[in-house]
Amino acid sequence: MGNCTAGSNPALSAKDCKNHIISTLQAGQRQRKQREKQDQEAGSQEWVFLQGLDPKTRRLLLEDLKSQDPTRVEETRQLLSCLGPVALPLLMEVIKEEDNVGLRQIASRLLGRLGQEGATLLKRELVLEGIAEQRVRILEAIG
Repeated sequence: MGNCTAGSNPALSAKDCKNHIISTLQAGQRQRKQREKQDQEAGSQEWVFLQGLDPKTRRLLLEDLKSQDPTRVEETRQLLSCLGPVALPLLMEVIKEEDNVGLRQIASRLLGRLGQEGATLLKRELVLEGIAEQRVRILEAIG
């Protein structure tokens, strides 16, 4: 960007300098509005994640995951995969509290598909978990 201080460019008139400053300020405002819009969108996604699934939905999904019907299990797995970060708390609950190793591994794989968010949550839970049995379950699900 050019410098519009007095004497910096004798070819620029005061009007040109004023137009340049206005243009620069408008560009800065557009960038700031774009950042604010992105922050708002990220905040709304965070809110959905924090809000999570309602208890009834969580219970139904857990029942379907524990079902002996492979079709119900597969459909639930696909649904959880599509939910994205909203499914994180439920997946961690399965990993930490479920006795069935197979279900914990399903939850772990789904968590892995969520990328960095899933990996970060899993590592945090592993480090912060105070109950040794749940820590072991997390490690079993990973391995």
